[in-house]
Amino acid sequence: CTAIVVLYWIAAPYIFAVLFPAYMNAVFYSQLYMVGLIFFPGISLFALYFQLMQQTATQYKLSIIGNVVTIVLGVILIARYGALGAVLENTLSWSILLLINLAFFIVRGYRLKKV
Repeated sequence: CTAIVVLYWIAAPYIFAVLFPAYMNAVFYSQLYMVGLIFFPGISLFALYFQLMQQTATQYKLSIIGNVVTIVLGVILIARYGALGAVLENTLSWSILLLINLAFFIVRGYRLKKV
């Protein structure tokens, strides 16, 4: 996933020049947004782990925490920085959600059930 983000970071100016020449000022926003994708595989793996371990309460807690973090960061950053704040909110909320998932994983004990 990191390789895809790096490739996009390099290719974005050219993609925008060809497909969206009127929006060249949005290249940086799109590049910054893509950085958030680095965290996505980790979040997905933790979600799968909690689902397989049938830790429904943990899944509910993570969902609520993730939504609260997104809303709070959105209100603060969008009000202060506008469109850049929206992009920052997305990247920051995904990174924070990955850290929170990791914390739950450590606290709940990473154990595998024997089948």
